[in-house]
Amino acid sequence: TGYALFSGLALGEWLGIIPCHCPLGLVNSAASLDGRFVLAVLCAQGIAMGLGVPIMTTLTSLLQKGEEQLRTSNRELDRRTRMQRDFLHIALHDLKAPVDVAIMLAHHLDSLGTRSEEQSHIVDRMLTRLTHARVFLQDLAVLAALESANTSDEAVDVEVDGLVRATVSEHEEAFTARQQQVTVEIAGDFPPIRGVRRLLQTAIANLVSNANKYTPPGGQIVVRAFRTDGNMRIEVQDTGIGIAPEDHKRLFQEFVRLKRKDSVLGEVAGSGLGLSIVRRIAESHGGSVGAMSELNKGSTFYLELPLAVPVGREREEAE
Repeated sequence: TGYALFSGLALGEWLGIIPCHCPLGLVNSAASLDGRFVLAVLCAQGIAMGLGVPIMTTLTSLLQKGEEQLRTSNRELDRRTRMQRDFLHIALHDLKAPVDVAIMLAHHLDSLGTRSEEQSHIVDRMLTRLTHARVFLQDLAVLAALESANTSDEAVDVEVDGLVRATVSEHEEAFTARQQQVTVEIAGDFPPIRGVRRLLQTAIANLVSNANKYTPPGGQIVVRAFRTDGNMRIEVQDTGIGIAPEDHKRLFQEFVRLKRKDSVLGEVAGSGLGLSIVRRIAESHGGSVGAMSELNKGSTFYLELPLAVPVGREREEAE
């Protein structure tokens, strides 16, 4: 079609049907077009089209095949992802019940009459391992929820004050058991954050639980929330054992547990997923995480989330 239109234009100018425009510098004469020139132009254009069209057609065909292969791969990937997610949900469901039953039976054994020292040791180890397994399953359940959750569709306005205080209140017994002093500091009134409440509460709970586990008895924990650069920042500061500088970059990776023996804390239960879950929840809400810590001087973990109402719009609404 393109060659036919070009040929019609060239022949029309040559025959005088269409006014001829000869650009200066390209055609050195204002006279009518010469037939040999028209023929040369048509031949050159025909050769160019004859070579270019097959190449473009081949490239287009290859691109179409590649696109179809990509669609097929994406469909297969989606299918495998759904299978993996479904399997994870089924496995969690099938494992959680027997682990809970085993823990209940172990507690029942513990409440029975007198036992030998060896029997008590076995029951204690059983409870410890089963508790670790339950924590691991709970973390996997959160990961499964993150995979299936649609943050934008499930998001609601969440008041930070109530969220933080409710989360800290859930850990009151754990703080009391370790005689830790906990303070909540909410710096003023501010707009809510937009997100999935259960996921945000899980993120804060993981930070609070870490502070509880890695702070020796009698230590201090401060949970604060304040605004910074248009975001909401939630910090959990403790007077715990701290983190070595070389371990900072690994903190929020999956299945990372820092190997450090502490005579006061002993063995701390965990799956190595807690902080990675916090990171993934923050990122799914458009936020970020971070930590500041010194060895034997405590740690401060923070979670930054965007406010539901930007600062500029809030000022306009106030005016």
